Amino acid sequence: MELLISIIGFGNIGKTIAPLLLHYKNYSFQINIIDTDSNVKGAILDFMHAAELTEKHKVSFNNEELLNNSDFIFHCAGASVPKGKSRLVTCQASIEITEAVFLNYKPDKKPFIIVVANPVEIISYVTQKITALPKENILGTGTLLDSIRMNYEVKQMHANISSVNAILLGEHGATAFLSEQLSTVNKLPFYKFFNKQQLEKLMSVVKSSAEEIKQTQKATIYGVGFCAIQIFDCLLGAEKKKLAVSTFIPQHLGKLLGESEIYLSLLSEISAKGAHPIESYQPNEEEEEYLKKSIRQIKACIPMKYR
Repeated sequence: MELLISIIGFGNIGKTIAPLLLHYKNYSFQINIIDTDSNVKGAILDFMHAAELTEKHKVSFNNEELLNNSDFIFHCAGASVPKGKSRLVTCQASIEITEAVFLNYKPDKKPFIIVVANPVEIISYVTQKITALPKENILGTGTLLDSIRMNYEVKQMHANISSVNAILLGEHGATAFLSEQLSTVNKLPFYKFFNKQQLEKLMSVVKSSAEEIKQTQKATIYGVGFCAIQIFDCLLGAEKKKLAVSTFIPQHLGKLLGESEIYLSLLSEISAKGAHPIESYQPNEEEEEYLKKSIRQIKACIPMKYR
């Protein structure tokens, strides 16, 4: 069976995701690259040459018909975040890019859209509003990246720890927080290993990771690219996982938080049925306040026409 996949934006992240798709041997992909920048034409040709070796996957460029027929869309087109600045400063520019991308979008099916563009919760939400696709079909990489960064830092700082499952929620940005209710170290609660001061230090390191990466390259590339591919694997039906991703607020959380029309990063089950926030998560008082803080941060940046 051939699947149609569109990658919107062939910058560093799009260029990371695209070759990873060529390694799928049990599928045939028609990969459609969407990018209006004429400077990417050389990179497109280079990628087409690489695809020739697979004998299974085909590549096209700026094909609007294929975009409308896509089974999966990776939305990687967003404004660059300046060094030392919050992702939120690019919000309006990234929204305008998203509007331009989907201006003439008339889907012939209900694809899954994996949003990588920042600020990812806001762009996921706006993408859903513009396309009117089912909410569970549109999700962003969100705090999955923050979560794997925390896993990495814990293992680097503590060699005796073998198993870490850190779950960060809220917003892929300043208001991300570690859910101690959901996170484990060696299958035990985080507080068994770390006190509040140690956790604050770890969170500080995680949140500064992007700036450290930008010392030698323009942005995070590989981490978020592989996050997008892991989500893709789950949506393909190859596996089912619980991941912290940008998704819609479910009804029970909406009532608790006083807001339902917005996207947050929440622990969700990702499968061939899309993204569904886990119903069992009932935040304690502290985590409820963290989530509300993320909502305020995100909502302040959403234009009134999308509220």
